[in-house]
Amino acid sequence: MTKQLVVFGTAVMTTLLVLVLLWQFNIVVVYVLISLALAAAVRPLVKGWTNRGFTMRLAGIVVFLVVLGGFGFLIFSGSVMAISEIQQLAHTVSVQDEWRLPIWLEGSSFQQALVARLPAPSELFSAVTGDQGQLVLRL
Repeated sequence: MTKQLVVFGTAVMTTLLVLVLLWQFNIVVVYVLISLALAAAVRPLVKGWTNRGFTMRLAGIVVFLVVLGGFGFLIFSGSVMAISEIQQLAHTVSVQDEWRLPIWLEGSSFQQALVARLPAPSELFSAVTGDQGQLVLRL
């Protein structure tokens, strides 16, 4: 009876220890599960390509590189457009002399409180960036 109780207690303590470790390292468990799922998804593709000839493998690698380059180009062009939009927003805010709020906020108490407490956008922008942008880009 005592031997069974010791075995049961050990099993319970081991289970609790594993649960505490999983709770403490939950992000690691998620990474391991994602890597296992990715490996299980990629394995059939790799197994199928090992039985093919050299030219088919080379063609597959070229197609993969073209697709990867296409994704890289999309990310690059999207980031270029995002940067230009951010620059245009910064320029618009830097020359604006008054706050422009949506029509539904015109005359509201929120607008009155905001306009009373905040300086004009151009003054706010110059206060954040400094005289010659030294607070944004240190030289």
